[in-house]
Amino acid sequence: MLRALSAALASTLLLSCSGNPLEQGVQTSYCEAVCDWAVACASADRTVDAAAERTSCLEAARAADPSCADAESGKIDIAHSEVLTGCTAAVQANIDSGNCEPFEAAFEQTPYPPPTECAAVDPDGEILDDVRDATEETNEELCERLSASVCDATASCLESTLGADAYAAATEALGVDASQMCQETAAISGQTQSCTDSALYEATDGAETPNTARAGARDCLEDLVSASCADLLSGKLPATCAAAFTSTDELASFGGALVDVATAYKDSAAGG
Repeated sequence: MLRALSAALASTLLLSCSGNPLEQGVQTSYCEAVCDWAVACASADRTVDAAAERTSCLEAARAADPSCADAESGKIDIAHSEVLTGCTAAVQANIDSGNCEPFEAAFEQTPYPPPTECAAVDPDGEILDDVRDATEETNEELCERLSASVCDATASCLESTLGADAYAAATEALGVDASQMCQETAAISGQTQSCTDSALYEATDGAETPNTARAGARDCLEDLVSASCADLLSGKLPATCAAAFTSTDELASFGGALVDVATAYKDSAAGG
């Protein structure tokens, strides 16, 4: 952070401090601010252990910018403190507004510019980039989240379609919740395992070819929120989900499992 200050600002510091920096006390460091931002966005996107996520994020951020310790220990002078305060306030404004663009799939491979107020702190966005890498969803997590989310949505649709009482009675009769039944089908459990084993949704960065399957999975999850129950219960996933699978046969098999679960529940509710 401090090493990234411009030459002009450094000269100003020398003049204003006269070689004797006036320590300003403990304040939020850039590392803490951007990690709070990353964790807030991760929590809004999926279920995470926020405390553990923040810890691993801070380890990565502090490794990229050891001078964060100066702010966190109170060893920061007036001029640096003012620059840092403007920067962390800008980061907090992004948190408050819900801006998670730096952590979206479209920017996973390229450095994302920090707020302009942080230009002297993280001019190339390298620290923010390390923070993104430390908090991004892993391949295994995304494989499991896609399957679980589709199955949860299917279960929710069955409950709303059949009615709470009929759904509960069917669950009792079948001995398993619809979401669990869905995730345990051969097609979906097999897809989840294959996805994990093949690193289908592994993140890439830099000059590597973008992982279109990973982007497809994330787009699929986003569109799943607005998918109709009629479509889901007939095995039809949002169009964006196609990119999350390696073949149309896999997609069809996945959708077929949803139909099987829906049929089992509807038959049970009808006394079949």
